[in-house]
Amino acid sequence: MANEVLEKVGTSFIVANSSYSPGTNTILGTYSATYDIDVVSLADATARQSLKWDWGATRPMAFEIRQTVELSADAAGGSIDLYAYESHSATAAVGNTGGCTGADAAYTGYAGMTLAESLKNLDFIGSLITGIQNDTDGVVIGRVGMWAPKSRYGGIVIVNNSGIALHSDSVEAAVLFEPIVTEIQ
Repeated sequence: MANEVLEKVGTSFIVANSSYSPGTNTILGTYSATYDIDVVSLADATARQSLKWDWGATRPMAFEIRQTVELSADAAGGSIDLYAYESHSATAAVGNTGGCTGADAAYTGYAGMTLAESLKNLDFIGSLITGIQNDTDGVVIGRVGMWAPKSRYGGIVIVNNSGIALHSDSVEAAVLFEPIVTEIQ
């Protein structure tokens, strides 16, 4: 009898602000803990970093990642770009790639480097594509990509390249990490 190596979905988690309260049609699925990032009114061409968290001593090899955002006005088309930072340490400000602080805060990167230069020291996960879609039109929901953490600790950086600011609240803004667990059956 042959064994099969199959994938199953593990327990998902959300990275969002504590005010995250999606509508019925905009929820990203079932999830457990919430790790903080507040993207309220995040201006175009700026970035925000999340609180650092522990991926676990043992962790899935990959995560499927989906995201939701709400724009403040019609965007001319652009993207919300998602990056990951990693660290060997649980301490917030220690060992973070890209000059991240490990706290929910504005992200400007390293002193003496531009935002674009600093982002090159992070892992690019993917982009949520925006169009001519404002908050009256609804929430933008999409698949951003798959990503594999290489260190035990880390977090994310969200960069707004949509051409306009995000909505004036973080009620609909979140990033879902859905573990892809490989299992021999």
